[in-house]
Amino acid sequence: MAVPITIFCLATILLDEVGFAIPLVGLFTLLAIGGLVPFLTRPAPLLFSPGRLYALSIFAFILARSFINLFTNVELVEVGNGINSSSITKALAVVALSIWVSNILYSISSPKRLISFDAKLRLRFPVPKYLTNIVLFGAISAGSYFLLQSWVASQLLSSLDYFTAVDDPIFHEHIKYFLVSKSLMIIWIALSMKKRKIFLGASILFIFSVGFLFIGLRGYFISYFFLFLYFYNEKHEVKFFPLLVGALLLLYGSSFILEYRLGFKLFDNVFDMITSPIYQQGASFEVVFGAVTFPDEVSKCISMYEFFTKAKPFGDCVDLARGVPFVEGGFASSFFAEGYYTSLFFLILISAFLGTAVRFCDELSRISTTSTNRGESFVAAFILFLIIPNLVYFARSSVFDFLFKLIASCSIVFLFYVVNYYNSSRLSNLVSKS
Repeated sequence: MAVPITIFCLATILLDEVGFAIPLVGLFTLLAIGGLVPFLTRPAPLLFSPGRLYALSIFAFILARSFINLFTNVELVEVGNGINSSSITKALAVVALSIWVSNILYSISSPKRLISFDAKLRLRFPVPKYLTNIVLFGAISAGSYFLLQSWVASQLLSSLDYFTAVDDPIFHEHIKYFLVSKSLMIIWIALSMKKRKIFLGASILFIFSVGFLFIGLRGYFISYFFLFLYFYNEKHEVKFFPLLVGALLLLYGSSFILEYRLGFKLFDNVFDMITSPIYQQGASFEVVFGAVTFPDEVSKCISMYEFFTKAKPFGDCVDLARGVPFVEGGFASSFFAEGYYTSLFFLILISAFLGTAVRFCDELSRISTTSTNRGESFVAAFILFLIIPNLVYFARSSVFDFLFKLIASCSIVFLFYVVNYYNSSRLSNLVSKS
């Protein structure tokens, strides 16, 4: 079934490119959502497995509007040129094609052949406890400062227009302190080499990420919320009903904070306050629409060199191409938009890698949760700690963001492994000589 659907999506895209437009928005919405089913239903030890987080990212950031559109008439693309059912269908076909290619590789991958490290080896560097405490203190201090400055920045929104505030570089300047906090937290966990510190680190970062809510960056908050939820799920069973209630409260709370920041009422009732954040997060579909509908205009705005070197914001060029008058960019970027901009073949290739990578992460999750080898469990959990926020956010970030972070994280762990092996070999030689 997966292969025929993939071919059908590809044929629809190619037919549109030669002038044969197909207006089937509802059908391709169902095809795209249907491609997520294997990621949701594959048996996993945790409710929030990497495969399910992958599906959640696409649904929340890309397909939320089209899903709502199945039940009520909402605009999938609010502003810009070229908005019609045929162009929206093509954009959905691009998303569906990528999902189904990832689906196929996810289903046939055998990551157990890739994960064969001997994690009994542990770091043997004598790390003084006071040093790890200093690193932890630095992480908490930087995160607390970020949280405080986010609250201070949010106060500006009650007296200024939102876009006027965010156009000021000072408004977002303090975000670097969250990055400092996260970096120090990673170092603290790496020095301790204890898995329980990973859950503590995820909990602390989740608390600090509330600062993103204060300044309107809900996507980043969601990423660290699910980082916390994943490792909480390793320790405790997460039941569906309390989770549903928590999700509704989170949606309501984010709308309440938005109204409080702006200083005036945006929503008519509680139902609007709950559904509006879902609709707003789905706005990332607009950048996919722009990249797919106006590829020539986007290419004229940003060259491949500028794209790969980040010399020019990709999202700004998509906005200009589709006639959206945002000064500083509207909906940032998207994995699917950037993949299609590079080429349709590249999108298929990178989607295949993505499917294998998600399956690899599912295997890491199984090891982290079920392995009785403490070293092996720590290594798997440490990689997941590094990459889960990127996985949750991947659908609306750079095409290379998640995959690069996964490769970099595995490389760091491999370096630890080499150092472990070298130190263990030296220790064994010394013991044998004595």
